[in-house]
Amino acid sequence: DFTLEVDGFISDPATVGKVYIDTKKINMAELPLNAVWQEAEISSGILEMKLWADWKNSHFESALISLNIDNFLMSLMEKPQTNLNKLSSYLVWQRQSDGWIFESQQTDIVSQNRIWPDASLSIRMRKIDQQKKYNITASRLELGIWADLFLATPNLDAEVRHQLLTMDPNGFLDDARITGIIENDTLTDIRINAHFSELTWQPWKGIPGVSSIAGQFEVHKDRGVLILDSRDSSIDYASLFRWPFIVKSLNSKISWTLSDELISVELNHLNIDLTDAQLLADGRFDIHRDSDVVDMNLYAELSNGNVAKTKYFLPSGIMGEKLVNYLDQSIKSGSLPSAQISLRGPASYFPFSNAEGVFAINAQVTDTQFVFTDGWPEVNNINADLWFVENSMDIRVLEANSNGQKISKASAIIENFSAEPALLLIKSSSNGDAEDGMDYIFNSPLKSSIGKIFDIIPAKGAFDLDLDLLIPLSGDVNVRVDGLVHLKGNSILVKPIDMPITNIQGEINISDSLVNAKKLSVELMEGKSLYSLKQKRDAKGSVLTTIQGKGQISAAGLRTVFP
Repeated sequence: DFTLEVDGFISDPATVGKVYIDTKKINMAELPLNAVWQEAEISSGILEMKLWADWKNSHFESALISLNIDNFLMSLMEKPQTNLNKLSSYLVWQRQSDGWIFESQQTDIVSQNRIWPDASLSIRMRKIDQQKKYNITASRLELGIWADLFLATPNLDAEVRHQLLTMDPNGFLDDARITGIIENDTLTDIRINAHFSELTWQPWKGIPGVSSIAGQFEVHKDRGVLILDSRDSSIDYASLFRWPFIVKSLNSKISWTLSDELISVELNHLNIDLTDAQLLADGRFDIHRDSDVVDMNLYAELSNGNVAKTKYFLPSGIMGEKLVNYLDQSIKSGSLPSAQISLRGPASYFPFSNAEGVFAINAQVTDTQFVFTDGWPEVNNINADLWFVENSMDIRVLEANSNGQKISKASAIIENFSAEPALLLIKSSSNGDAEDGMDYIFNSPLKSSIGKIFDIIPAKGAFDLDLDLLIPLSGDVNVRVDGLVHLKGNSILVKPIDMPITNIQGEINISDSLVNAKKLSVELMEGKSLYSLKQKRDAKGSVLTTIQGKGQISAAGLRTVFP
């Protein structure tokens, strides 16, 4: 239906008129959409629209549209794309003295079987000389629905389409405002600002996934700022970490500036309260427009960490699988009071294995438990200083203990994470009572070599042990053990004949898990002697021990052993 009422000629400025149009029900599948959009086809849909308009001063003064669409389905390149279950709204347009205003009212939308939030829309245009200023406001927008609509865009790049489908963005924009200024048909300035909440998307390549992120932003043509203020969120950096980070709170200010040469992004006062640690960070990232090179400069501090949760913080994406598995099995518990992280250099070369930049982590751990390798006693109460620099690791143990042995100095070094296999070199010096030292040996792979000696010769006195372990981080290569046992006036008792040997002075060398010693000074049967010992493996792998001695004994001393 079409009705036109006028009281004169339309060209006469004094003429006043009214227009009424009622489309009734239109089958949208019969609309010739592919005449202007060849890839698109409307499969179904019913459109009802009513228009009331006022004519005055040779132009329309106002218009009101009642719009209803039901069961609209559109296909793009023969694939179902947009499913609009229902849309009903009143659209109001009103001429103003300096422009016009457009508003939507009482809008109800159901798309993809999802109910849209109430999203009232307002557009205000003001014209001053050659300048047009547009103000657009929206009360609430659901990003997931707008993403669905964006996917219906003709000629959308296939990579962008795949990215959008994979990331599946969702969330809400509240109090969105867009202000744009156009002069001589050129956009000279724009301002976009809004609050956002429940922002969620899945990981995509190097972009981490997030959930329940909230904050606000303001964007201008050449600059912008993003304020993050989130609670009970998560960050899923799948390309670098194996598990998402559970975030109790996330606060930061991120600002950026745009120029012909650079896109510069500044990270200010990032504060992430994780379940088992707190992270503070500041940084700057410069993207060179002519080469897409990204220069990174980041400093961060981690505090109040739980060493038992280290596996959640290991950047497995840049570490070898065998190293990650080794650390998973070796780290047991402890505290991480603080860690400092410094990163500087071009992003494409990260983690800077060839000194293209700086990537360093310095951490302090206390009361930590660690198992260096299978078969060796656990090391407890570790206080240590850790350094991860580029592609290497250096752990300096300040104090620890293991099986009663007090470790006064130790280090663990991996020179190259990427080597095949990566090699872990452990050096340690420990001291304690001989009985505890023997217990340590009997609970280690050394029980088959030096342990064979002390199994029949219980020792007493002070016991110092230096050990070097070379551990290939691969299950098919044996651990090499070298070291030194320091004997300083120790005494032993040869059990089968109850023969005491006292004041033992000297050193026992450990070489590839076998022992040898020269000129061990002992007091035996009221005399002094020098002894040597040597071990080797036979063809079957059994350890053979040879002991030789030379010295003096007394007859009285001999009778005490062999009465």
